[in-house]
Amino acid sequence: DTTDYVISANFLRFARGRILKFPLRFIGTDDNVVLKRNGYIHRVLDFIACACETPDVPDAVYIAVGDAEADHVFRLSDIIIPPGLTMAMKRPADSTIAVIKTVD
Repeated sequence: DTTDYVISANFLRFARGRILKFPLRFIGTDDNVVLKRNGYIHRVLDFIACACETPDVPDAVYIAVGDAEADHVFRLSDIIIPPGLTMAMKRPADSTIAVIKTVD
């Protein structure tokens, strides 16, 4: 959601290679059938650590939900890494970051 009001401001001096924590955001949730039918995303991680190589620091990193089914597991390797960032997580690429669940 966007707003016309400043919610917060973070001032960091840019240093190439600095590791920052980026919030994890899911895109395409409005079009996912499971999520429309009372499904939800169970998050294991809320933030992803990335090394920043560019002064154009993004506000988040994203995962495309697409047409994922119930019990689909999202992994670190599914994250869309923007140009200028490098993953700095000390976990295997197949580590779980979220799962689509349904209300039974």
